[in-house]
Amino acid sequence: MSESHTEDHRHGVDENGVPTCACAIPEAPRARHPESNPKQTARKGLTQCQHCYKSQGGGVNLKKCGACGMAMYCSPECQKKAWPSHKVKCKLNQRSSTTVAYSDIKLLRAFTAKHRPSLASYGLRALDLVLDPTRCLRDVLLINLANRPDSARSETSFYALSAEIVPLEFFESNTEEMRGQLVQLNEEQKKLGMTGSFFVVLRCDGGDKFISNIAPVTFERASLRGLRPGMPWKAELMRKLNEGIIM
Repeated sequence: MSESHTEDHRHGVDENGVPTCACAIPEAPRARHPESNPKQTARKGLTQCQHCYKSQGGGVNLKKCGACGMAMYCSPECQKKAWPSHKVKCKLNQRSSTTVAYSDIKLLRAFTAKHRPSLASYGLRALDLVLDPTRCLRDVLLINLANRPDSARSETSFYALSAEIVPLEFFESNTEEMRGQLVQLNEEQKKLGMTGSFFVVLRCDGGDKFISNIAPVTFERASLRGLRPGMPWKAELMRKLNEGIIM
């Protein structure tokens, strides 16, 4: 993957004082953030069966896909029915898992799950889906992370170095796989009355290779109410990620 870098790496921060490498990352908070919801109501509400969309917030017992460890289902029947739309993302996440330590990818998945409400909410703004809902088929929210080895909590185990919207072509050899998955996922969501789905890609530079996790976010028309084109999103999203604020 190619990416342009304009930051000043001599001191590990950019012109705004934002860390650009692990050497400048603040120590991870030890306690739960006071703005966090200890019941994690929003997160549980967004933890759903990837076929019928029954929510963990409603008391449904969900089990993870045994292959990728990401998608969750309320029953073997739902998992079987969801396989045509899940298989591409499943393979992409499996491929990532085989190139890095399992403990690292497991930690990234836990971090992603904790912050799913923020990724969903600010992803809608970042992609300006209120202006053009079809943009979810062309662009992706990419979040570059650095590992925080001193963290004792999964929600602070990574530090967001940057967040940006990139075209699918950014992912080079994986572009067509991801495009096919998005098209199929969006078609299936529309049949269920949803507006569409977009991808959030979280990745961490592991030295000679990236640890990455693809998080799909489904949205409906009601999710766009109250949003305006060009709403700010980056600073608040990164604050929530970096301070470990979970909802």
